[in-house]
Amino acid sequence: MKILYISHYFYPEMGAASARAFELSKYWVEYGHEVTVLTCFPNYPDGVIHNEYKRKFKKLFMREQICGVNIIRAATYPTHLRSSSRRGLNYLSFFISSAIITPFLKNFDVIIATSPPLFPGLTGLIASRLKNIPLVFEVRDLWPEVITAVGAAGKNSLSYKTFDKIASILYEKSNLIVALTESFKDEIISQRGVNRQRIKVIENGVDIKIFKPFPAELDLIDKIGLKDRFIISYIGTIGYTHGVEVIVRAAHEVKRKFPQIAFLLVGDGSDKTRLEKLKNEEGLDNVVFAGQQPKQKIPVYLNASNISLVLSSKQRLFRKTIFAKVFEPMACGVPVIVGAEGETRNIVVNRANAGIGFEPENACGLTDSITKLYNNPELRKKLGENGREFVRREFSRSAKAKQYSDILEELVRNNRR
Repeated sequence: MKILYISHYFYPEMGAASARAFELSKYWVEYGHEVTVLTCFPNYPDGVIHNEYKRKFKKLFMREQICGVNIIRAATYPTHLRSSSRRGLNYLSFFISSAIITPFLKNFDVIIATSPPLFPGLTGLIASRLKNIPLVFEVRDLWPEVITAVGAAGKNSLSYKTFDKIASILYEKSNLIVALTESFKDEIISQRGVNRQRIKVIENGVDIKIFKPFPAELDLIDKIGLKDRFIISYIGTIGYTHGVEVIVRAAHEVKRKFPQIAFLLVGDGSDKTRLEKLKNEEGLDNVVFAGQQPKQKIPVYLNASNISLVLSSKQRLFRKTIFAKVFEPMACGVPVIVGAEGETRNIVVNRANAGIGFEPENACGLTDSITKLYNNPELRKKLGENGREFVRREFSRSAKAKQYSDILEELVRNNRR
């Protein structure tokens, strides 16, 4: 089977979108499929083209192969995404360049277009119609609903109405819709009137061959100045919607109660600079920002952690989301404190018994959760073991990739008939 995967984000960029596309593609190649990914030049989240791609960026597009996956990178206006207008240019530029490229690509058996943003879906729709190939529209976030959820625009705004129209077209014209959660599926059915049979759910997962328990690297701990500290890590995007400020607000009380605890924040994003400034102004030496790290280093940081945090803001829409970053600490056997509601907390606390939860953005709730786990090492050990076993059983990326592959093969067979 020949697969074209259109994704705005891809390796070596960090984040759930990049990880999902890259890891699924790698497994599909292992299963014998030919996979081509059409994506941007890597620049997320700081808006700077990665050093190894800067010279090639001047050529407007390039080809490469990573782990057997064929990759075509199309010119994109790079931006740090803090500005709505720049973000729009980023999305639009990739749509234009990718739409220009697709007619010249060889034929495929199936096209997958993943969102957000929605523009890869439009590129996929154009290619699907030009080449008479079935289109799978992958929904990782509900757009444009997420725009109002994060306060970027209201329902009466031009941007909301535009994205709403694009979403409606993609839901209607796609041969198959793949949603990341059952809640997303229910929402699409109830709000968009899509036939239930046209929607499949393929949840996120984690590569348990890479994310697994192993001894902490003491050199790394020394290097970041956390030797002999009890480390509570947050690893992921530090954006305005991710609820990371709760760490800084809780850090004073945690320092007073437990001076040996340190918060380690690994990642970048639109809110990182503000939070670093706030941390420095308040003299919080128990909060350490390690910055963006290569993906292969993330298991190392996780295994150096005693507890891992998964955080979110209070937006109701996020209750329907399963945050992909929750599976990585679980796979490494690290207990999790979840500052999120809905599906993510349900997985960790109720289904896996791999952690405890608190109300999003509630600094007192975070402090209480830390106190509970810090004072109970046996509970931490048990929660970590539960998380590893649960992910191995139900959320390994290889199993999700095989499930996805089977669905694609059935779609292709039906299309040929």
